Amino acid sequence: MTSLNKRYFKNITLEQALIGGKFRIQLEDGSTVKVKLKPGSYSGQVIRLKSNLELPSNKPRKDTLITINVLDHPMYRIDGLNLEAIVVLTAAEAKMGTLKKLPGPDGGFIEINIPKDSKPDQKIVLKEKGLKQKEISGDIIYQIKIEDLSFIESEIKFKLKSSEKQGILH
Repeated sequence: MTSLNKRYFKNITLEQALIGGKFRIQLEDGSTVKVKLKPGSYSGQVIRLKSNLELPSNKPRKDTLITINVLDHPMYRIDGLNLEAIVVLTAAEAKMGTLKKLPGPDGGFIEINIPKDSKPDQKIVLKEKGLKQKEISGDIIYQIKIEDLSFIESEIKFKLKSSEKQGILH
């Protein structure tokens, strides 16, 4: 039997993938269908909307298949079920440690504890807080970057020398 299924593609946000929601999709015949998105949706997932037409058993079914694509997020990069992000710290924050409040992938906020003496490229992992697929959960992985403020120091030295040459400073 030949498949008469109609295929559609739908882009969703990372927030929608994590917490679910609803969206509408316009079908080929011009009608619009409201689709409920379950929490834990992922790229490549196919949502099947079964046809409500009563067809004879010898006729192929005509379902609607919607393939999901999770869009990139401004802060988080999707790597399988894991979410990766960069956390930028000042040298003082890295040395002393701090509690950072960051935008979360679900639209809320996440507080992460930055340990004392953090180093560039060090990773902080929040276990099982990433995307979910069936019984498996990914992690959120934050990579530490430390602000390079050396350009400020050289600018201050330049301005001091310039001021000395102009006789402003003695």
